[in-house]
Amino acid sequence: MKIINNTAIIDVVQNSNDILPELAEYEYRISTNHPEIDKIQLHLDPLTLQNNERRIVKLNYKKVNEHYEKAVVVERSARFSITEKCNYKCFFCHEEGLEMTKERHDKPIEETFEVLDKLKQQSCTDFTFTGGEPLLKFDKIVSCLNYMQSIDFMPEITIVTNGEAITDKVIKFFTDGVWLNKIRFNISMHSLDEVTYGKIVEPDKPEVFSKKLSKVQSKLALLRQAGITFKLNFVLLKGLNTQKEQLYQIINYALECGATHVKLLELLITEKLKHFYPYFYKLDAIFEVMKSDLTYVSSDARRNTYRFKDTSLFIELQTCSCAQGCNVCLLNRHMNFTAENQFFPCFLHPEVSFDTKDQNFPEVIEKGEQFIIKMGRNYGDFSPILIKDGTFVKKESNYYYSVSELFIANLRSSLKQNGIYIERVEKKEEFYVSDQIMPNIAYIDKYVKTNHESEIISIKSIMELDDNLVHTTFNSDLKEIINVDIQEILGSVKFNLIWEFEYFTNKNNDIKLSIGRELTSNTYFIRTNTLVDSNILSNCKKVNKLPVYILSNKLRTNPELKLEMQ
Repeated sequence: MKIINNTAIIDVVQNSNDILPELAEYEYRISTNHPEIDKIQLHLDPLTLQNNERRIVKLNYKKVNEHYEKAVVVERSARFSITEKCNYKCFFCHEEGLEMTKERHDKPIEETFEVLDKLKQQSCTDFTFTGGEPLLKFDKIVSCLNYMQSIDFMPEITIVTNGEAITDKVIKFFTDGVWLNKIRFNISMHSLDEVTYGKIVEPDKPEVFSKKLSKVQSKLALLRQAGITFKLNFVLLKGLNTQKEQLYQIINYALECGATHVKLLELLITEKLKHFYPYFYKLDAIFEVMKSDLTYVSSDARRNTYRFKDTSLFIELQTCSCAQGCNVCLLNRHMNFTAENQFFPCFLHPEVSFDTKDQNFPEVIEKGEQFIIKMGRNYGDFSPILIKDGTFVKKESNYYYSVSELFIANLRSSLKQNGIYIERVEKKEEFYVSDQIMPNIAYIDKYVKTNHESEIISIKSIMELDDNLVHTTFNSDLKEIINVDIQEILGSVKFNLIWEFEYFTNKNNDIKLSIGRELTSNTYFIRTNTLVDSNILSNCKKVNKLPVYILSNKLRTNPELKLEMQ
């Protein structure tokens, strides 16, 4: 490395390996130890560039003439979970990565002040109060801010809140003091539909909490009137708030209420929260819907920022940091603290924490960073997070039936009468590139593209046929998301299917039923986790049983043959 005019020039020569882990660590060390450097410039030989261009772009390097460069980010940010308590019970909440079953107790405020002293020494420029619901401990926030002012520690302040606890007292503190131009509220508002809002923030009492939406909206009016900056946080939840009209509803509302940004976030799925995987919705799909209305502004390690049309509103598309892989976590520059003043470097490993009181603070931070480096070397582009790549084994057992088009109309009516309602609609195209067939067992390699995924999912599955009960296991180690032009794999495709699905469930989610239609043959079938002669279908005429579609020998040997009714 050589330094010219505050630019670090790095020559990478004859390297056919993945350079991202080393480069991310190198960039981090430069930003930490060389404050005089404000830009990194990479010079790569053709072989290295050929093997690593996609990786370099992932770190937000831009091509300039014959090299790649980016600005060095030297700021640190801190997230402080001021309390674990919350007045809402958002069903997907991960509580800042903390162990949800562990009861935490606030430390004396004097110990928190000691942490603030140390953060000032670390040149922290951005400080976020989180929870729980941080405004439930507003007096503690005030004490922290007053102390920060007394020691001339004035970073940008963000309060992440559901908004309900914004009071005149909160407004007055910021409008009367020195923090007005330093404060920003991030308001969690994941739907503008009262029913949906209630289902999200308190599934056990949705009808009660749905009435709180208008109350929160009135609090935003107070923020606007006081001149306090705020943005709206909107977590994407498939089947609840991801339709185009719902997205534009929140954007139009942001324009009306005076928000500066709308932040669209991917759902965080951890091992303990894997039952929320069906709600995961990709930002890439959102971008495809909105791209004609977005003008690119900037990128960082976590988000892309766009201007919405010709307005002053910014749209942030923010992936979960963990979804980008442990390789790049060092560049996110976050220091995370609990209400017990514990420093923990990784959301996914809350058990790895360090007491800030009893240890040298720079050494504590260094230990945390070494842990992240270790995670990066172990996981690379991936992480322990259960997101995007479906890194858990999913097993299903279903019954399949062939049905007539007339039967479908009767079926929908019968389902409604029995309290079973449509949950979501999905179109899916499946390309099968291999299949090993044994008696009643198939090992299937397939690519799947859906109407809400812009990428193609590669799945290796095992399907067992027991009379008409089909057991399907999706192998966690072999399921992945790939960026591929489908034309590249068509040469090896055995056959492809185009499905149109309607998914139904009852209130208790113990009955799962879907209606499928193969578009090319206009063939209908039913897939259900319960027998067709159960109560939910008692009003319908009996239908013929259908072995699983892709295990049909006729279909496998002759892709053009339409499915036969049995």
